[in-house]
Amino acid sequence: MLEAAEVMNVSSSPAGVAVSRKQTARWRSVAGYGILAISILFYTLSLVAPFVPVSAGERAGLFAGALLTGKACFWTGVVVAGPDLLTRLRGLVRSAKSLILRTPAAS
Repeated sequence: MLEAAEVMNVSSSPAGVAVSRKQTARWRSVAGYGILAISILFYTLSLVAPFVPVSAGERAGLFAGALLTGKACFWTGVVVAGPDLLTRLRGLVRSAKSLILRTPAAS
């Protein structure tokens, strides 16, 4: 005999609240995109870091820290968002690559 959770396509969270798999996937996707947005902020900070009026060592540390944190946030966001986002990113890279490598048409 099937459990009620299997029939309704829901899973039970530790708190005992029934949450549908579709809703869980949506929240994972939103969280993943949020983490990606945070990574963009860190990448922007790494571009601004060389112009901050502090010593050279502090600028280098700020740059490296922002770059590493941005990269960690990016890949964490990709993992959290799931394979759908990875497929989209691959498609974007392929289309950008084909656009860049396109040879001009002969006249």
